[in-house]
Amino acid sequence: MREWVASLPESELPRERGRHYHGGATMEIVEDGPSGMRLALRSVGEDAFDSVSWYADVVADLVTEPGDPATTLTWTQLPFGAKP
Repeated sequence: MREWVASLPESELPRERGRHYHGGATMEIVEDGPSGMRLALRSVGEDAFDSVSWYADVVADLVTEPGDPATTLTWTQLPFGAKP
Protein backbone atom coordinates (compact mmCIF):
# COMPACT_ATOMS: atom_id res chain seq x y z
CA MET A 1 0.00 0.00 0.00
CA ARG A 2 2.73 2.48 0.92
CA GLU A 3 4.48 1.81 -2.37
CA TRP A 4 1.27 2.36 -4.34
CA VAL A 5 0.57 5.74 -2.72
CA ALA A 6 4.21 6.79 -3.19
CA SER A 7 3.97 5.91 -6.91
CA LEU A 8 1.22 8.50 -7.48
CA PRO A 9 2.08 12.09 -8.43
CA GLU A 10 2.65 14.27 -5.36
CA SER A 11 1.25 17.78 -4.97
CA GLU A 12 3.75 20.59 -5.48
CA LEU A 13 1.85 22.95 -3.17
CA PRO A 14 3.55 23.34 0.23
CA ARG A 15 0.19 23.30 2.07
CA GLU A 16 -0.61 19.93 0.46
CA ARG A 17 2.67 18.21 1.27
CA GLY A 18 2.17 14.46 1.43
CA ARG A 19 -0.95 14.41 -0.76
CA HIS A 20 -0.81 12.32 -3.89
CA TYR A 21 -3.11 12.96 -6.83
CA HIS A 22 -4.58 10.66 -9.43
CA GLY A 23 -7.80 10.51 -11.40
CA GLY A 24 -9.56 13.41 -9.70
CA ALA A 25 -8.87 12.25 -6.15
CA THR A 26 -6.18 12.74 -3.53
CA MET A 27 -4.70 10.11 -1.27
CA GLU A 28 -2.79 10.97 1.89
CA ILE A 29 -1.35 8.65 4.51
CA VAL A 30 -2.33 10.44 7.72
CA GLU A 31 -1.13 7.76 10.12
CA ASP A 32 1.35 4.96 9.52
CA GLY A 33 2.54 2.69 12.27
CA PRO A 34 3.28 -0.92 13.11
CA SER A 35 -0.36 -1.67 13.92
CA GLY A 36 -1.90 -0.04 10.88
CA MET A 37 -2.33 2.83 8.48
CA ARG A 38 -4.95 5.54 7.96
CA LEU A 39 -5.38 6.74 4.41
CA ALA A 40 -7.49 9.79 3.60
CA LEU A 41 -9.25 9.76 0.21
CA ARG A 42 -10.64 13.09 -0.98
CA SER A 43 -12.35 14.40 -4.07
CA VAL A 44 -14.50 17.38 -5.05
CA GLY A 45 -16.67 18.26 -8.00
CA GLU A 46 -19.42 16.52 -9.89
CA ASP A 47 -17.56 13.18 -10.06
CA ALA A 48 -16.33 13.24 -6.45
CA PHE A 49 -18.35 10.25 -5.28
CA ASP A 50 -17.30 8.17 -8.28
CA SER A 51 -13.62 9.01 -7.71
CA VAL A 52 -13.68 8.20 -4.00
CA SER A 53 -15.70 5.04 -4.58
CA TRP A 54 -13.34 3.79 -7.29
CA TYR A 55 -10.22 4.44 -5.20
CA ALA A 56 -11.81 2.87 -2.13
CA ASP A 57 -12.24 -0.30 -4.21
CA VAL A 58 -8.60 -0.10 -5.37
CA VAL A 59 -7.41 0.32 -1.78
CA ALA A 60 -9.58 -2.57 -0.58
CA ASP A 61 -8.12 -4.81 -3.29
CA LEU A 62 -4.54 -3.80 -2.39
CA VAL A 63 -5.10 -4.38 1.33
CA THR A 64 -6.92 -7.70 1.03
CA GLU A 65 -4.86 -9.11 -1.86
CA PRO A 66 -2.16 -10.71 0.31
CA GLY A 67 -4.87 -12.88 1.88
CA ASP A 68 -3.77 -12.37 5.47
CA PRO A 69 -6.79 -13.26 7.65
CA ALA A 70 -5.54 -10.82 10.32
CA THR A 71 -5.93 -7.89 7.90
CA THR A 72 -8.91 -5.66 8.55
CA LEU A 73 -10.23 -2.75 6.53
CA THR A 74 -12.44 -0.05 8.03
CA TRP A 75 -14.21 2.75 6.15
CA THR A 76 -15.08 5.95 8.03
CA GLN A 77 -16.89 8.70 6.16
CA LEU A 78 -16.08 12.08 7.69
CA PRO A 79 -18.26 15.18 7.44
CA PHE A 80 -17.27 17.74 4.84
CA GLY A 81 -14.27 19.76 5.99
CA ALA A 82 -13.33 17.42 8.85
CA LYS A 83 -9.67 16.65 9.39
CA PRO A 84 -8.83 12.96 8.99
